Amino acid sequence: LAKANNPREALPLLKIAKEKYPMSPWINNVDTLFEQLTKSRIQIKLPSFVPSQQHTPLQIKHKNTAQLYIRIYDSSTKSKTVKNIKTNYDSLDYKVSIAAPLVYEEILHLKKFDDPDDHSTLYKLNPLPYGRYQILVSNNPDFKDDGIYLETISSHFYVSDLFISAYEKEIVDETTHYSMLLINRKSGNPYAKKTIELTVKEESKPQLKKIKQYKTSAAGE
Repeated sequence: LAKANNPREALPLLKIAKEKYPMSPWINNVDTLFEQLTKSRIQIKLPSFVPSQQHTPLQIKHKNTAQLYIRIYDSSTKSKTVKNIKTNYDSLDYKVSIAAPLVYEEILHLKKFDDPDDHSTLYKLNPLPYGRYQILVSNNPDFKDDGIYLETISSHFYVSDLFISAYEKEIVDETTHYSMLLINRKSGNPYAKKTIELTVKEESKPQLKKIKQYKTSAAGE
């Protein structure tokens, strides 16, 4: 157990301990540490906003995983009624699912590593139109998650070419006023002379409430 900080050295010793000393008073500690070192882990580093209609790379960290199963769902809201699409987890069969249209799915085969270390790979999202999307990444084709060897994670992102830069303009009567600059994140051009509508989601109401309408300047402000 003293080698727990060095997983590569600890794992072979733990296997020997499990095989030769199953009745040891320390076997529970051995089993716990063995499970920690051999369990699967997946992490994704995904930006909140990605540009439209182009491949976008994202970083995936993985441990004890041979291949990744990826699903992209369209969770866009097509009206002014807000509908939160949640990731569902079935505690009986461990399945993770999303009640939204499936856009595409694919399998990412990983380089084989015979060690309990964390590794990293890049995955490119397929080109997507504007909207809100959710992603499921799993180490098994059934998208199950048992907290040990079956791992499924979820995240969401927006596809938009709109980049907003907000900065403090002035303070009037102890109220801070901001100015915003709207730029196309792919071309760098401002959204000039565009009508912008600000809305807010009121508590307990599904509809968005219009606050105010603005028109940008030639500079996109």
